[in-house]
Amino acid sequence: MDVRRAAAAILTVVATALLPVLAVAHAAPTEPWPAWSTPQGGIMRHAETRLGEWVYTNTLWLAQGANADRLERDQYYADFAPDDPGQISGDLRRALTYEFFGTGRSVTNGDHELPSDRKSWPDGTGEIAELRLRTDADELFIRVGWHSFPSPDAQIATVTFGGEAGAAARQWPANARLTAPWEAALTISGRGAVLEGPAGAPVTVASRVVDHAVEVRVPLNLLPTGRRLVVRGGGGLADPAAPDTYWQVPPGSAAAARPGSGGLTSPTNVWSLLFADDDPWGFDELSQSRLLTAGDATPASAVVDLDLLAGGGSSTDTVTGDLSRIYRSRYDFGDGIARAPGVGGTPAPPPGVPLGADFNVTYTRTGRLQDYAMRVPAAYTASRQWPLIVYLHGFGGTPEEPFRLPLGLVDEAEDRGYLFASLQGRGDLFYRPGLGELDVVEALADVRRRYAVDADRIYLMGHSMGGYGTNNIAVRLPDVFAAVAPAQGTDSVALAPNLRHVPWLMVTSDFDLDPGGEAAEAHYAALSELGYDATLLRYRLKTHEYSSIYDNLPRLFEHFGAHRRVVDPATITWVAPGGAKPELGLVHDGAYWLSGVREGQVTVQSLALPPDRDPAQATREVVDPSDEGGPTGRTIAILRTTRPGGGLLRARRNVLEVQAIGTASLAVDISRAGLVADGLAICPRNETGFRIGLSGAADGRYEHLAAGVRVADVIVAGERGSLDVASAGCSRLRRLGRAAPGPTPLPATGGLSALALAALLTAGAATTARRRRTCR
Repeated sequence: MDVRRAAAAILTVVATALLPVLAVAHAAPTEPWPAWSTPQGGIMRHAETRLGEWVYTNTLWLAQGANADRLERDQYYADFAPDDPGQISGDLRRALTYEFFGTGRSVTNGDHELPSDRKSWPDGTGEIAELRLRTDADELFIRVGWHSFPSPDAQIATVTFGGEAGAAARQWPANARLTAPWEAALTISGRGAVLEGPAGAPVTVASRVVDHAVEVRVPLNLLPTGRRLVVRGGGGLADPAAPDTYWQVPPGSAAAARPGSGGLTSPTNVWSLLFADDDPWGFDELSQSRLLTAGDATPASAVVDLDLLAGGGSSTDTVTGDLSRIYRSRYDFGDGIARAPGVGGTPAPPPGVPLGADFNVTYTRTGRLQDYAMRVPAAYTASRQWPLIVYLHGFGGTPEEPFRLPLGLVDEAEDRGYLFASLQGRGDLFYRPGLGELDVVEALADVRRRYAVDADRIYLMGHSMGGYGTNNIAVRLPDVFAAVAPAQGTDSVALAPNLRHVPWLMVTSDFDLDPGGEAAEAHYAALSELGYDATLLRYRLKTHEYSSIYDNLPRLFEHFGAHRRVVDPATITWVAPGGAKPELGLVHDGAYWLSGVREGQVTVQSLALPPDRDPAQATREVVDPSDEGGPTGRTIAILRTTRPGGGLLRARRNVLEVQAIGTASLAVDISRAGLVADGLAICPRNETGFRIGLSGAADGRYEHLAAGVRVADVIVAGERGSLDVASAGCSRLRRLGRAAPGPTPLPATGGLSALALAALLTAGAATTARRRRTCR
């Protein structure tokens, strides 16, 4: 064999080996995948176009699928419906049996059951959380986001295109066992994505797996013609033996590695249907359930304008009324719902065993996607700021609680012009530091990001566990709320001093779970002794019931309407609550212009600010009996009130008074406190010395004087410095001049805080780097 023939043979072998690789390379997209720009989260069961992206947000926690046993939700628990305000039977029954607790999480209209191996199939598996579309000149990009995502081949989705309502229905591919009109059907599974048209072989299209989502790109010439696409879709579990097909749902209960119908054979293998026209709430999926039961997804459709996407435009209308929103938490604790012992300490049952509806089980929604419910008034416009009421649900409840149980509350908020948000407690843990508090902080931030909220008129309330939560949150975040109104739950008496500037209205009852309102009376007594603005209403003839709210609506809204947030008070009292969770961003070291208090109790007063209302001049009143005149007729109560007096006028001075008990260090923002560093007097009223950090001051070097004698130089750089203050006499600061550039000498007594030192080092390094770049 000559050299040329040998070379040709080698080239033939190499080319033959490369053919599959070349074919794959040819099929791969030549353009980069799009960077999705619209923030995740939105209104459940609502589509909007923003920044050239069409985004549909599906409802969470609906992966229980078709209604195989044909029972509706109200047939499981006939008494779950709200009571007539004039009746007590339902409230009383729930109070005595606790049947209400847990039903919001367990009662839905779908009864597909996930395999009981929660590691492989956590709650939410098979549930589409979001569908996104965008285009370029040649392709349609599709993003299917999943609620839970244990692995790419654990679930499967279908998105169909075309097919008007009057067109003939066809079976969805991949054993979905669901019909609807369509011209092209896209199946997205762990093995990739396949597009089927009305004729011809299925076409494999490019796809990729990202965090909790699968992205697909489809050539536009493979889709129905026209610039308006009719879209339908749904998802379910993928068959482990064939991940490109839907898992057949067998009759009966699920096993560890097999789903179940919960009863009869399921009419469909689709678990989560897009575009079902349902109630806003998570557990009311009547439309989805009925469509899946009938095996016909025809009515569940949406229309997408491709021209709007291609032009990068937006079409966002303000949605008013009742709605549910989702947001993306900063913290992801794993998919699904964690089950843990409850208040009673009884261990949670193992997976597959029905959960009891009582205090012995807690549920924690651990995923990154979290939800809350809202009422947006019909008159809402972003052109002005609106007051906001934040509601915390009770044990075992859901964000929908105030829309169904404390009758009249949400409607009254609408009539009086309030935004209303009801938050999801991620764990039934009384909103203490951890996930419960984090949910309040993050959901409130999401509401404020999306709506025109008046920051000085944010009010907090809740019932039962939500009453505990109202108190627990308010004593840790008093500078956020204008007033609070807990109902029938408290255990925050020791932290009552933190509510100095937060008017407090609590409702309790003689036959409450807290018998005689004992804890509520103790909380009121603590606030009253301090001379704070506090009201306690104790009903004589009520149990632990929601009528304690709807009988009290006039007083509740009078309480909210009369108060605005105190932004920078002259006096701050702070008891360190402990339980800080810095890994969650929850520090609890102060409020207003005070921070850095990690232990003990501190009271600081700026004599440069107008005086606050004076607790020492408080007036107290008891009305017994007080007839509140509510609709139930059982409204005889004891009414206790404490109101602080007017603050005395005084000369404004550049003086900070500090009383620190059991506290080694604290920090103040002297700018917010109306003070200036030059000439500042810091006067302690306690037995031991402490270190005080300063922020909000002009950079420079200050002389620290104690009893007229120089102690040290204090350097304020990066708006922070610190000094040690003795237990007696006033310390004073006197400006010596601007701090020289470059390295700055430390105070003689080591008075820089670690934070100030880090700021100095960072600033110095940056200055050196800039000089080097300049020299080059």
